[in-house]
Formats: sequence, C-alpha cells, structure tokens
Amino acid sequence: MIDVHLEMHKNSVGIIGYRNHSKKLLDIITKIPKVKKIIVFCYKDKFINKLEQENKNKKITYTKKLSILKNDCESIFISSPSNTHYKYLNYFIKANKYIFCEKPGCINKNQLRNISKFPKKIKSKIYINYNLLHSNLYKFLINKKNLNKDLISMIYHSSTGIAYLKKFKRNWRFKSKDILQRITGNWGVHSTNLSLNLFGKLDKSLISEGGISSKQKIDTCSITLKFKNNKTSNIFLSYASPMSDEMTFFFKNKILKYQEGKVMEFSPRNYFDKKGLFKKPPKKSLNNIKGDISNNSLEKSVKYFINIAINNGYFPINLFNNAMETVRIFLNFDSQKNKL
Repeated sequence: MIDVHLEMHKNSVGIIGYRNHSKKLLDIITKIPKVKKIIVFCYKDKFINKLEQENKNKKITYTKKLSILKNDCESIFISSPSNTHYKYLNYFIKANKYIFCEKPGCINKNQLRNISKFPKKIKSKIYINYNLLHSNLYKFLINKKNLNKDLISMIYHSSTGIAYLKKFKRNWRFKSKDILQRITGNWGVHSTNLSLNLFGKLDKSLISEGGISSKQKIDTCSITLKFKNNKTSNIFLSYASPMSDEMTFFFKNKILKYQEGKVMEFSPRNYFDKKGLFKKPPKKSLNNIKGDISNNSLEKSVKYFINIAINNGYFPINLFNNAMETVRIFLNFDSQKNKL
C-alpha cells in the first residue's frame, strides 16, 4: 500500500525567497508536472497578503512559518540573501531534506569549515547551484569524445557598463567589504566553479581587483586558476566596459568559442596556407548549442534537482566539494594585497 502522505511530501517543494531570482525558480518549478504543491516562505504579512492576492496558481501557497516547509516539503529551495544560506542549510539538514541552495552556501571561513564537516550522506542531498553546470555547452564539453584529455584551457570575458550609471553610483556591488558580494565573488564564482568541474584539482589561484571607473570603486577583476594537471583558466570581469559575454575553450585539436548565445568551432590544429605556414583553421557553427546558457542551465539544474529528490537519489559528492572549493578560493583572497 502506498503511503499517500509520504508521496505528498516527495512531490511538495518549499521555497525560501519570493522576489527576483526566487521568481525565476518559481516559474520553472510550477511547470514541472511531478511537483504537486509549492509552499513559499515569506516572513512579512504585508508581502504574503499581496502575493496571495496576485497568485493564480493552485499549486502555490504562502506562509511565514518555516516549520510548515520542514513538515510538509521533502525538497527545499534556498534563494534568500547569501548571509542567510548557512542558517537555513543547518535548519533543514536536521530534518533530512533535499536542499537546492543558490550559491554560495556560506559566507565566511567558520561556516565553510562547519559545512565541510557535514557527513557524506548529508552532503549528497545538498545541491549548491552555481549556474552553467547544466547548460548545453557544459554537457558538450564533458562529453568523453570532446573533453577526455584534450581540453587545455578556458578564457572567460564578461562585462557590462553599470559602473558609469548614476543609479549605481553608491551600489553595494562596489562598496561591500565582502568579496562574495563584489564583482569578484558575486559574478566570478560561476565561471570559477565551471573551471573546477572541467579541470579538476586546483594547484594555485591569483585574484586581482581594482577600480577603473573610479578609484573608490572595485569594478573590475581578474582571476587566474592553475590546476594540478597544468591546465589553466583565466577569467576577466568588469562593470566598466561595454556589455560582452564570451568563453573560449582551447583543445589540442580545436577551439570552441561561445559568444552571444552561439558556439563556433575552429579546427583542425594543423591547418596550413600554400607556403606551409600555420593559418587560422576554418570555423563552423554548432547549432545544437545555442541560446542563453545561464537560463538554459538554471532550468535544467532545477529539473535535475527535482528528479533526484523525488527518486530518493543522491548528488555526486564532487559537486558539493567543488562548490565548497569555489567559496574557499574567494575567502582566501586578501584584497589588500592584490590590487590592479
């Protein structure tokens, strides 16, 4: 006989957070047929009343009692401010829940040490979401035919000019003393985590940051990662340059370039002109990898998490370890010693 109450738990999802990124998560979750009930935690009555009035989806209910999520939901999404992640993680792991936690999961070394001591079985029920890992591009890169030992290096450039906008003049992105809130950690964690999952064990890291639009602002950074296998990742991020978002992956026999939702392949390595000199190899478009990889990855990450939780599975432990290593890289950085 099937335990109906147990089945309801498995198909019930709780969300901590109700604005901005949480709305994106909610939109994705409501479209998953296997999810029958969604409880959104909101601690203020005035917001709950407004949200309930606007809500037209019968799957969704709102509450200001965290205990309701603990009692009625098997899966929990934590999409609240970063400084609350550690508190919610501890609360829900004691109830043995599956947890989808938006990055970073912790914000200081004490929290990092404590999370790293979680038993393996608990770690295997926690998914820290660093976007990109479920994108079509990442799936292509880790395909054995493509990755194997042939991927040598990654270069990532991303920028936008918000440092020059008046409305961002005193924004927390520039003023925060917390590296995980500045451009370096807030933006750089995703590509850093991607690098760890592509290249393996880290050997050395170097982070430099500084102000281009103003000496009083930290609006630009550079992150260099060297791995035990001598492969490298170079990341450049800026709020002081025109908008761009591109990644280049160097293989032994080809180059892949992602730019504005498109991927081009350049190959082979040994391509010569009539004089026998190396020339740039021809390019071809990979039409099976296109579109916004961030949104693509977010949707697939949510579905991946829900599928594991509903089927009582476990997440690969290396995902958790790389998530913690990503935070460790930034917390170890001394911003006073590394200026551009």
